[in-house]
Parts: sequence; C-alpha cells; structure tokens
Amino acid sequence: MIWRAFAILVVSAISLTSPATRAENAPAQAEVIAARPKADACNPPSTHKATVHDVAVSSDAKVGQCVEVAAVMRGPYLYGGIDGLYGPRTDSIDPSSNGNAVGLDFGGAKDGRTTGYFKVIVTGRIGDCERTRQIVRSFGDFAMTLGYCHSFDGRYLQVTGVKVASQAHWQRQLRSDRHPDYGDLTEAPPNWPYRRQVQDWADRLVDALQLKDSKALLALHTPEPDSPINGDRRALLRLLIRDPASPFVAVGHRPGKPQTTILIDKSYSSDERYQSVVCVCRLDDCTGRWPIASFDADNLPSRPYACSRLTPYVIYPDKEATTFVTRRQSYGLREPSAR
Repeated sequence: MIWRAFAILVVSAISLTSPATRAENAPAQAEVIAARPKADACNPPSTHKATVHDVAVSSDAKVGQCVEVAAVMRGPYLYGGIDGLYGPRTDSIDPSSNGNAVGLDFGGAKDGRTTGYFKVIVTGRIGDCERTRQIVRSFGDFAMTLGYCHSFDGRYLQVTGVKVASQAHWQRQLRSDRHPDYGDLTEAPPNWPYRRQVQDWADRLVDALQLKDSKALLALHTPEPDSPINGDRRALLRLLIRDPASPFVAVGHRPGKPQTTILIDKSYSSDERYQSVVCVCRLDDCTGRWPIASFDADNLPSRPYACSRLTPYVIYPDKEATTFVTRRQSYGLREPSAR
C-alpha cells in the first residue's frame, strides 16, 4: 500500500521539448513529489553531428536539439578527449564547465557499458540543468528534480541511443609541465598543518601491512563497531594482505620503509582539515608516477602504488573518528610504461 501511494504521488518523466504548463496538465501542488526529464525520440533528418565541445558550450537556442556525438564514455560521462577527463572544471558540479566533457542522462534506463572506457556514438537531445529545474518547478513548490540534474549542473545529453564501437585504451596521465592543470590531486605542501598527523596514520598503515596484522588493519578502517564504511571485511583484508595481485600486498612484502606521499584535493579548503589520499610505493621510487587524479588512486594490480583515503567519520553530531577508506576499482586507465 505504501508503494502504491508513493507511485501516485510521483511524476516520473517530463519532456524538455514540450514542457507541461501549470494551467494545462500539471497536477496539484501537493501531488507532485519528484520529476525527471525524458528525451523525445530523435529522427535522423533532425539529428546533427556534433562534438562533445559543441554540446558543452552550446547556446541556449540549441537546448532540445538532437545531436549525434562520437566520443569516449565512462559511466554517466562523455569525453571528447583526455582533456575532458583530466582537465579542470570551473564548476565542480558541472562537467561541461571543462569544455570537453558532458554528463549523460539515460532517463532511468540502466546502461550496461558503465564499467570501463568505451568508444561510443551517442544520440540524444542537448539538455540544460537550469532549464530542466525551471520546468520541474512549474509543477509546484514541492516538485523535486530527479535524474542527472538532481546532482549536477550545466549542459548534458538526454540519451536516446548508444552504439558501442570498441573499448578505449586511454593511458593514465602523469604530472608534466605540458599539462600542469591536469588532475584534481596535488601533493600536500611541507607546511600543511596536518602533515605530521596524516604521516603518523600512513606509518601505522604501512606497519600493519608489513606485519600482516589483520586486527590493526581493521581498526584503521573501522571507526566504530559494525561500521559499513569499508564494506565486507573479508574482501577488505583480501585486498590488503591476501591477494597476490594487490599493490598493498606488494607493499607489505617490501623490506624497510617504503616511499609514501600525501595528496590533497587541488580545491582543498581548511574546512576539509586532514582529508587526504595516502599513497605508498610498491617499487623503489614512485617519483613522477604518483596519481594526479582521484580516479587513478584505484589500486589496480598494474599500479606502482597503493592508495587509501583518510577521512573523518561522524559517529554522532558531537563525536567523530578518523578512518581509512580503501577501495579497488574494477577498471581504470592503462598504466604508462616506466620512463
């Protein structure tokens, strides 16, 4: 009965090309809880070839137009080149502010090609989140935007079709003078006020890895009993000390103290305090090979480093703990060869 009642209260889809007006067919204010846009079908005669950049910087007059874009897709994002992936955004919640990336809204449909980088041809209508939210608000003050524009801003594509050509074999980018603005991570400066505190946590992590101390490793990852922040404990311990392909296991086998680095977000503010990414080298030297982007701190077997994010964990409003959050992604960019 609860589900049925909720279903009646939800407006599941609206059209960007033919927005409903309040007077014609908008439900009463209290009846609208949430709405998401839908994309009307794109016919070949009305569909124009475009680049990701064309969509990202498109004028308001082009919102709602059908386009066909050949690019690389990763999850709900479309990239016109490696600049779109690594280049900076002027707005953190607007991928299109990069100029060579846009978000994708599949209208609630699950797409099977989200676990890697794929060369694709995407057909869809150019959308704009501010216009989408204006349409949703026309249903009443209680209306809430769902879909892509619930979390993001700027231009995007409302997808009507995806053709997958092949897997894209992009290479992980390293810090270079040619592209100093690439990536969202940077080394914490020597005078960073939390450096000593974070280095102490890094040393404790390395010690536990080298001793294969499962109890200590779980304590570093569990801010409170039964905390779900790191998921399955057995899977976590397998990644840290049991999987021979894991970079953490390689770190644990190294004699002496391995090289470490502390990375912070380029947009770091004092409100973030000691939030950081701690990376440990599995080789003799990782200088010039540390990750420059959060998505490259993925702990894939091919990486020369192992990384974990150190972050506060709020237990109660007045109680907080510190914890490592360690994950391994199922896919990532190809590791560049050693120089």
